[in-house]
Amino acid sequence: MKNTTTVWKVGVNRDPIDIDFDCCQMDALLVRENISKAPYTIDRRPYLVAMAFRQSRTVFCFAITIEAPSIRNPIKELVFLKPIFLQGLNLIIHAERGLFSQDLVDRHFSKASFVPKHPASLQNIFLERTLSKVIHATSGHPYYDAPNMNAFHHAERPATTTLSNLTSRSRGLIGALNTANRRTAWMRHRSEDA
Repeated sequence: MKNTTTVWKVGVNRDPIDIDFDCCQMDALLVRENISKAPYTIDRRPYLVAMAFRQSRTVFCFAITIEAPSIRNPIKELVFLKPIFLQGLNLIIHAERGLFSQDLVDRHFSKASFVPKHPASLQNIFLERTLSKVIHATSGHPYYDAPNMNAFHHAERPATTTLSNLTSRSRGLIGALNTANRRTAWMRHRSEDA
């Protein structure tokens, strides 16, 4: 009896996948940061960075950084909401390449093309709306440690939290917003078919 081996050739997706990128400062929150080699801490307003598939408007990863992402302070880690395998896909990321560390690019975006946004396209309604909802929801969550704070004083005194608490809370909120967005799109599609 002759042994045969079947080899399946996996097709490569040639269609580009557009990835939107946006960043907002979380003005209503403070993150307590330990200063290295110093006996004190400092409270700083963090930045929320998100990346989304443009076609489905689904945020698939985010980062919360103390410094604004820049070439001098690139993003070193991203939090992925679900395991996603991006290597080998034809990605077009609408952001400056220098905003990401070399290690991060090598791990997740080695085949991606980085296309900076043009000034006319800087307004990304979905990401802007998503980030503002996350910021609003996290700033209203009662894990801050400021004494005697209530809703009336909240706008005047920012909430203080830790980076890990804020990251955990943001992960849940972005996941919920993704689900709500998909449900809204499905309902809209269903009403158009009727």
